[in-house]
Amino acid sequence: MSQRFTIIGFTEAELGFIAALLLFVVLISRGDPSSPNEDLKREVDSLKARIDSLMDQPPTCSQRGLIDGYLADVTLPSQGVFVVAGRDYSALALRKRFDGDLKQAKQRNCVHQIRVFVCGRADANAFATGLRELQQMFYIKYEGVKDC
Repeated sequence: MSQRFTIIGFTEAELGFIAALLLFVVLISRGDPSSPNEDLKREVDSLKARIDSLMDQPPTCSQRGLIDGYLADVTLPSQGVFVVAGRDYSALALRKRFDGDLKQAKQRNCVHQIRVFVCGRADANAFATGLRELQQMFYIKYEGVKDC
């Protein structure tokens, strides 16, 4: 007669069966390893939607051949202040400054692109507010922080 070994009340065969069952459950719960992770799939879908929305936007005026490169370099030193070529402007004054360019862009169905810098001393709120105001008029290429 063969001897039976038990571990906390289970035989070796029963423990083997439980281990196999647990392994099976773990493998099943992981899903098909060839299918993409659901979070990754949602992220990809979100990026596709963003790309599609960008495709619906007009091209830059430089792509249309209206100008070469960027319309201007704009620096955001503080809340409500925009610096272009060394001069300070409010949002309204900046719109007036580029009124002719904005009208021409509208006629050509394009949007001017500007380069935007932020002063190292500007706070995050000033930067965010300034960007929102600029995005109502232009496409933005953020160039980073500079000393002002």
